[in-house]
Amino acid sequence: MSAPSLSVATAGDIQVAGDLTLHTVASLIKPGHEAIAQAQGQVVVDLAAVSRFSSAGVALILNWLRAAETRKVSLMIKNPPADLPAIIEVCDLDAVFEPVLSGSDLPE
Repeated sequence: MSAPSLSVATAGDIQVAGDLTLHTVASLIKPGHEAIAQAQGQVVVDLAAVSRFSSAGVALILNWLRAAETRKVSLMIKNPPADLPAIIEVCDLDAVFEPVLSGSDLPE
């Protein structure tokens, strides 16, 4: 298991690495909220370095989406994991994630 990490490259540019699973996502909630609070209108979350991804990762993104909405910040996902489309389809979250993933290269 790879411990997750979150780094802020620039205000509004978040890079997430490691596993986003039930046992790892809780440690990223607060740092994600802090990064969103520092953003100037838009946050781009780059998931290119995420190794394992589960429905807990979707829950984390939903949590960040609520935080961004509260702060009137748009949130976009860049380089989504290959498992993301199937999970959001099974959870019937396509409509929620469509604007967040627009412009992303979704894995087939």
